[in-house]
Amino acid sequence: MRKLILIVAAAAAVFAGAAHAVTLVDRIVAVVNKDVVTYSELNEAVGMAERQLRRQGTPAPERAVLERQTLERLILDKAQLQLARETGIRIDELQLDRAVERIAQSNNMTLADFRRALEGDGVAFDAWRNEVRQQMILTRLREREVENRVQVSDTEVDLFLEQLKNRPDEGAEYNIAHILVRVPEGASPERIRQARSRAEQAGAEVRSGAPFARVAAGYSDAPDALQGGALGWRNHERLPELFADALAKMKPGDISEPLRSPAGFHIVQLIERRGTGAQAPVVQTRLRHILIRTNEAVSEAEARRKLLDLRERIVSGGADFAELARANSDDGTAARGGELDWVYPGDTVPEFERAYQELKLAEVSQPVRTPFGYHLIQVLERRSSDLSPERKREQEDHQREGVPSACRHARRCATARPTRRTRNGCGSCATRPTSSCGLTNAKPLIALTSGEPAGVGPELCVRVAREARGAQLVVIGDRSLLAGAPRVEHVPLARPTTPGKLDAANARYVLAVLDRAIRGCLAGEYAAMVTAPVQKSVINDAGIAFIGHTEYLAQAAGAEHVVMMLVGGGLRVALATTHLPLADVPRAITGESLGRTLRVLDADLRRRFRIARPRILVAGLNPHSGESGHLGHEDADVIAPAIGAARAAGIEASGPIPADTLFVPERLKDADAVLAMYHDQGLPVLKYASFGRGVNITLGLPFVRTSVDHGTALDIAGSGRADPGSLREALELAIELASST
Repeated sequence: MRKLILIVAAAAAVFAGAAHAVTLVDRIVAVVNKDVVTYSELNEAVGMAERQLRRQGTPAPERAVLERQTLERLILDKAQLQLARETGIRIDELQLDRAVERIAQSNNMTLADFRRALEGDGVAFDAWRNEVRQQMILTRLREREVENRVQVSDTEVDLFLEQLKNRPDEGAEYNIAHILVRVPEGASPERIRQARSRAEQAGAEVRSGAPFARVAAGYSDAPDALQGGALGWRNHERLPELFADALAKMKPGDISEPLRSPAGFHIVQLIERRGTGAQAPVVQTRLRHILIRTNEAVSEAEARRKLLDLRERIVSGGADFAELARANSDDGTAARGGELDWVYPGDTVPEFERAYQELKLAEVSQPVRTPFGYHLIQVLERRSSDLSPERKREQEDHQREGVPSACRHARRCATARPTRRTRNGCGSCATRPTSSCGLTNAKPLIALTSGEPAGVGPELCVRVAREARGAQLVVIGDRSLLAGAPRVEHVPLARPTTPGKLDAANARYVLAVLDRAIRGCLAGEYAAMVTAPVQKSVINDAGIAFIGHTEYLAQAAGAEHVVMMLVGGGLRVALATTHLPLADVPRAITGESLGRTLRVLDADLRRRFRIARPRILVAGLNPHSGESGHLGHEDADVIAPAIGAARAAGIEASGPIPADTLFVPERLKDADAVLAMYHDQGLPVLKYASFGRGVNITLGLPFVRTSVDHGTALDIAGSGRADPGSLREALELAIELASST
C-alpha cells in the first residue's frame, strides 16, 4: 500500500510539473452560431490587412483598431459562409482553379510566378487560395440573396431617364471614397447618437490632415475599409441619390458632412470629377473573331498553334476569315462567320478590347488570350456615334439593377438562347459577364411547370419566380394557384383543388401543363423547361398510363433514348433503368439498352456540361458484381460486354464496379459521372449528400429539362414550409445547360 501511495504521489508531481509548463496555443475570440473565430485566425487576417495597406502606401491604424475592424469582418464572413453552406452554394475545384489562373494572368504572371510572389510576401498559397474560394462563395450568396430581389420596372426606367434630361451634371463621373459607420436595424436613439459622433470624429480627423485611407481603415464598417474606402469612378446613375446630391455641390478634395442612410452614417470624399456636360460620341467597332477554347483535350499551345495556322492561311494564303470561323470557331457566332456586329467600348473583357482597339481596319490579330480561350480578331469598320435611345435605356436599366452593361449585338447569335449573366463572363466568347452566349443582356425564357396542383409545386413556383433575375420565367398552370407569380401562362384546372388532397379529375390538367411546356421548347419559344413534382399515382388512378416525367417527355419529344440523371453534392448519377419494380430490373438491362444509355450520357456530358472526355463509372447489378458468376451472371454476360463496346467506340467507361465500393472518394475523385443500374442503387447516396438541393436532368432530349429531387410533399402543401432550394438549383442548372448549346 505504501508503495502504491509513493507511485501515485510521484505521478501527481509529474503532472503538476507538466501543468506549469502548459503554454497557450490558441483561444476563441468570437462565437458565430456553430462556428468560432480563433485568435490565430484573427492574427493572420490582421497581418494580411497590414501587408495590403503597406502595398497601397496607406498608413495602418493602431493595432487594436485594425483588430476590431478585422474581427467584425471575420464574424460577418463566417455568418455568410454558414448561410451559403446551408443553401447549397459550392465552388468546385475546377471553378476555383480557373479563378486563380485568371488572377495570375491579370497580374501578368504565370501561376508559378504568382505563387512565388505570394510566398515571397509571406502569404501561404493554399491559405490565399482558400480565401479566393470563400470570396467566390460570398459573391454567389450576395447575388442570390440580394441581387435576385432587385426588380426594376419599365416605368421606373422611363421615369429615371426623364429625370436625367433635367440634370445639369449629366455625363459627370466621380472618383470617390467613403467611410461607413454602421447603425444596426432598430437601433436605439443613444446608439444612433454614438454612430453619428463616431462619423463626425472620422470626418474631423480627415479635415485635420489625416489620410482618408488611414481613417477609413480605422473607422469604416464597409467591406472596402481596408482598401481605404475607395469606390473608384462612378457616374451619376450608379450612385445613391444621397451621394449624388452631395457630390454635385462638392469640389475635388472635399469631404461631406455625415450622410444618414438606412445602413448608417457615411462620410464621402470627392477625389476627382470628369466628363461634365453633354455625353461625348463613342467609337463603335464592327469586328469578327475565331475562338479556340482550351480544355482537357486542347492545350494552350495547341490552341495558339491552330490559330497561327489559320492566321497564316488568311494573311498569306488569301483564305476567307468568315469561312474559317464557320469551320473552326468554338462559340455561337461561328454560323455568322464570327461576326459580332457593332461593339461599344466596355462590351468585351479588357484583353479582347485592348487587342481590337490596336488593330487597323482589315488587320488580323495575333492569337489573343482571354479567360475563355484564344482568339483571332479582325476589325471590319469603325464609326463614331451617340448612344442610341435603346442602348442608353439598356445601360440605365442594368445600372439601376446593379448589372454591368454588355454587348447587345448577338441577340442575332446563332444559338438564339441568351441566358443568365455569370460572374466569370461569357463562356462562349470574350464579352463581359452578362449571359451564356456572352453577347447579350437579354435573359432566357424558361418554362416552369407547376406540377401536381394539390402539392407544394405551385407555391414553390411562385416563390422562385418572384426572386429569379437570371432568366425570364413563365409559370405554367392555373392562375388561381399562382397568384403573385410575375408571369403566368394560364392552363385551367378541371376542378378546384385543396392543398394536400389529390383529385384524379385534375390528372389531364397536369399533363396539359407539361404539353404546353414541351411544345414551347420544341418550337424554340422556351430555352428550357423546369418541372415541379407530379403525383404519378393519381394520374394512373385517372386511367392514364404514366410512369414518370422522364418517359413522358421522351415520348412527347420523339426522343429515341433518354437518360435520367441527378446532380448534387458533387455527384452526377445517371440511371440505366428508372421507375421499375426491382424484380423487373434484370430483364430490362440489356447490352443494347446499356449501349444507348452510355452514348447519350457521354454525348450530353460533352455537349451540355462541356466535359471534353467524360469519365463514367458503371455500377454492377449484383453484390460484388456477381462474384465471378456465383451471385448472378448479368455483370459478366451483359454489363461488361456493353462497357467494352462503349470503350471501343471512344467512350471512357469503366466497370462493372461493385456498388458497395463505387461511391468512395478515392474512386469518385477521377469520375465525371456514375451510371447506376437501378433507381435505389444510385439515388440514396446522392440524396444523402444533397437532399433538398439536388437536381434531376433528362438527358437525350432535344431541349433542356431539369426538375427537383423531391416529391409533391402533400403533408405540408399550402403551409408555406416547403423548401424551394431544389427548385432554385434546378432553375440555375437549366439556365447554365441551355447556355452551353
